[in-house]
Amino acid sequence: MIINEPLIVDGIKPDTIKIPENIQECSSIIEDSNINKTGIVVFGGKTRLNFGNIPTKFNLALGTTKLNTIIDYEPRDLTIVVESGITIKSLNDILIKDGLSSWCYPPNSEIATLGGTLASNTFDPFRSQFGGLRENIIGAKFIRGDGKIIKSGGKVVKNVQGFDLHRIHVGALGTLGIISEVSLKLAPLPKNFCTISCEFENFISLKQAYEKILTANISPDILSIHVGKGSEFLHYPHNYLIKNLQKKYRLICVISGTKLSVEKRKDKLN
Repeated sequence: MIINEPLIVDGIKPDTIKIPENIQECSSIIEDSNINKTGIVVFGGKTRLNFGNIPTKFNLALGTTKLNTIIDYEPRDLTIVVESGITIKSLNDILIKDGLSSWCYPPNSEIATLGGTLASNTFDPFRSQFGGLRENIIGAKFIRGDGKIIKSGGKVVKNVQGFDLHRIHVGALGTLGIISEVSLKLAPLPKNFCTISCEFENFISLKQAYEKILTANISPDILSIHVGKGSEFLHYPHNYLIKNLQKKYRLICVISGTKLSVEKRKDKLN
């Protein structure tokens, strides 16, 4: 599929924009581009196009948004295999039905794709507690610059052997190949969450609240600071949407666990 909507990277506009229907078509496009020495920039949800160096050649913009199929999903094995163009929100919406999570909730997750999130190693507020996608990826397929499809790892945790070549693609911004398919290990999603969001006009008040939480012995899943007026779109578990920052600073604390545990830890902050 060829589209004509504008897509500009660092002030450079491509000659053509293509969105392949499947991995094989994507592989063929890359193979032809390699033969013709065509410069490619890959995009998903277009949330991180400002990352990386300025492209020296940008003839073709290659989209992955139609590569969004669930290849294999085994809730009892806590694993899933998906194509890389699926959005993070769509992935988590599927998992939450079975009480599971990828523990990946980056900003703009309603449009950010799994492949782009991996390639850019996007910040995730749950990373410090549950690990990032790099720790939870157990296998992948990626397309080399010559169009060949390479597989690394597997789809079951205990069967993964050899070098973790799939992990070197995390944060590589597509320079080592285009991520086309991903195998992830999953984790149960706690049924009880409490999200506390407070806004502050000055840094002193924010610092005092932050230190109180650190010394309260509540083990938060998230303790993050947001600076600047505007909107933040962060899809935390159970589709809790935090937006419209009115003051200069916002402090977000998320705790989870059993109902009794959450209530006791929440009371410590009152």
